[in-house]
Amino acid sequence: MAEWTFYAARGIVSYDRLGKAFFNPEQIEEGLRIGLMPQIILTPGAQDPAVISSLSKYLEAKDISGVPLKITAHGKGRFVDSDLLQIKQSVDALVEVNEKSSDTMFKEIVFHAGAVHTFEEECRLRAQPEYYGYSNLDTTFTLREYMETLAGIRSVILQVSEYAKESGIDLIIENVGQVNYAVVPSQKAEDKSEDFRKDLRWADTIWLPEALQVGDVGCVYDLDFLTGGKLPICIDIEHLGQSVEYSQDCNLEDLEIYDMTDEEATVLDDLCVFIRKGYPVLYEHLIDPAEIIGRFDGRIPICHIGGQVNMVYDDVDELKIGSHMPVTFGDDLNEYIECDGLRLRENAMRQKKLEKYLRLLHDAGCNSGVLELHLGPCHVGDKWRFYNELSLRNVKSIIDKF
Repeated sequence: MAEWTFYAARGIVSYDRLGKAFFNPEQIEEGLRIGLMPQIILTPGAQDPAVISSLSKYLEAKDISGVPLKITAHGKGRFVDSDLLQIKQSVDALVEVNEKSSDTMFKEIVFHAGAVHTFEEECRLRAQPEYYGYSNLDTTFTLREYMETLAGIRSVILQVSEYAKESGIDLIIENVGQVNYAVVPSQKAEDKSEDFRKDLRWADTIWLPEALQVGDVGCVYDLDFLTGGKLPICIDIEHLGQSVEYSQDCNLEDLEIYDMTDEEATVLDDLCVFIRKGYPVLYEHLIDPAEIIGRFDGRIPICHIGGQVNMVYDDVDELKIGSHMPVTFGDDLNEYIECDGLRLRENAMRQKKLEKYLRLLHDAGCNSGVLELHLGPCHVGDKWRFYNELSLRNVKSIIDKF
């Protein structure tokens, strides 16, 4: 078997009656019991110095080191929705822990980059008369706004990376999916369609806005610019699959633009993407996952793994969101797909997709994978353990052949 290390995305915070965060290792313990190391999710509450200190003491007692961390800004505007000083302060807290520990507790921070608009800004804009004729995928931002956002985030990323690198911590940028769920009318759970209120995995969430086309940066071809052509990349298999699927519907091979400006043409040459306010983001051609992964050969230390086959799927006349599915193969049970025929077809497609993506990643030098499964509100317990054990076993059945 190829030497891979497997992780599960794990929270570390609970809150007391006054709303104060405190360290809770329950999710880490649940993962360790089935052989999954923790990838710590650094929510704002988790970045509390007291929580970080408790985490480090716990990890040291468990003889666990080199833990990857994750901070996300997906759909939240600027890079981690914060400024450079605050980001450096977060890095400083981790550096202090490393210096006090007998081993390096934290060695990697995986970041989502950010977006042109926050979810709130996007919903506010689409409520204005100017945008009434826009489809869910039509952009509410200009090319210039997109490029200014991309350049600004790039500047902060490179500065933070340099700052963290001085203390032995690598900044890793995760690709974001170009998505087109566009299925619910607001961020209020009660305003969701009946189908999604009944979805066993997503009914408890309220984060899906009317349209997820908010101008996320770092989806595909802009990754190299964003990382200065040198920083490491975390390839999220599902996000890359989303971008591939999106490009099948939104590309310049199917929709020709006759009045392209010089600025639009330059960006198209550089980033293989066409952006104009009032149009969907359009890729120059269908995205090839092998080409994208090959671009970052030797720069992909870690990947994120989920069981998505399609962004959305029809199951007994109900539309369901496909992301963060369990990794089920063959005739494996998957309670989130009611139709047995569909379950078997998707299981076969899922195995074929993961065999392709994991081989590409392995050949590009990746040897760590994080299981990112959304199983509804349960983050521990029998269901979480069952589907993560099953997913881990299936992923290892592929890796074992390398």
